[in-house]
Amino acid sequence: MSPAAPEGHPGDPSEEEDEGGDPEQVHQEAETDEDEADHEHDDEETTHRGHRNGRARPTGPERSVGGAVTIEQPLAGGMGSAGQVVRVGDTVRRPPGPASAPVRALLLHLEAVGFDGAPRHLGTDELGRDVLSYVDGEAAHPPYPAAYMTDEALASVARLLADFHQASATLDRTALAGWATGFADPEGGPVVCHDDVSPENVVFCDGRAVALIDFDLAAPGRPLWDVARAAQQWAPLMAPGARPGYPEGLDATARFGRFTRAYGLDPEQADELLALVAAVRRVTLRHVRDELARGHPRLEEHWRESRGEERAAADGAWLARHRAALVWAAARRPP
Repeated sequence: MSPAAPEGHPGDPSEEEDEGGDPEQVHQEAETDEDEADHEHDDEETTHRGHRNGRARPTGPERSVGGAVTIEQPLAGGMGSAGQVVRVGDTVRRPPGPASAPVRALLLHLEAVGFDGAPRHLGTDELGRDVLSYVDGEAAHPPYPAAYMTDEALASVARLLADFHQASATLDRTALAGWATGFADPEGGPVVCHDDVSPENVVFCDGRAVALIDFDLAAPGRPLWDVARAAQQWAPLMAPGARPGYPEGLDATARFGRFTRAYGLDPEQADELLALVAAVRRVTLRHVRDELARGHPRLEEHWRESRGEERAAADGAWLARHRAALVWAAARRPP
């Protein structure tokens, strides 16, 4: 699945029952802010994503921040925040968004419990922008370098996701409202899901995933919901001919098994996970189509040029054909 959807980054919508556009990839290629309409990449961390990859433009306007004149470097980000997320020294600044309050609480909680795999929320500046720590490392952007697609890199992403779920499970969410909804688990759940663990939102150092960024799509959910979304991006669970940006020759079925094992999936949950893969695709595709119906210009252009509907249909057919093999890979038993 390939297209990208609005909110921060939808992911992939193709599914045997609902084949129409592949937001999961859409999400990787384009990103729309959830406003919720800027899909999964308009996150406070979108900020980080851009700079790691060398996408930060070298210079920007001078601005007085905290009494000192600094250079703001615009960072590549989501469809709705282009040019608004900037790097200032060792920090990232981004305008507040619809989900800023719960995301701030989440980042502060992750710091409090000792989870090192996320940016720190440092407060706000005189312009009211959220100030985040700049995470050193590199994140991938299409075309994804082979170094980010190794078995070791894949397993490290799964382990990082498992650690994040464990850390987020203790967040007191009783007074928190305003989470993103476009790609969230409709049933909610005991952890906070990142909901956009794409290559663009994972920071690597020395071939190992060390941090997640871009939390604007985060929302309460079941751990397996997040695993399904992440595996779609990292296996990737897309038709071989519909994987723009990925190296050729990736064995998606084998990689799906490696990812689930590294995460620590109970083999008895393999069927449930595949059902959630389908559910994630339905939710993503519905959200992407809703945003298209609202006339999101950048998403419309991306969807059209990337042949989102065609790719989603191809992804859905591929998943239907390989479902038994994927269950076997996750459960480590013959189909």
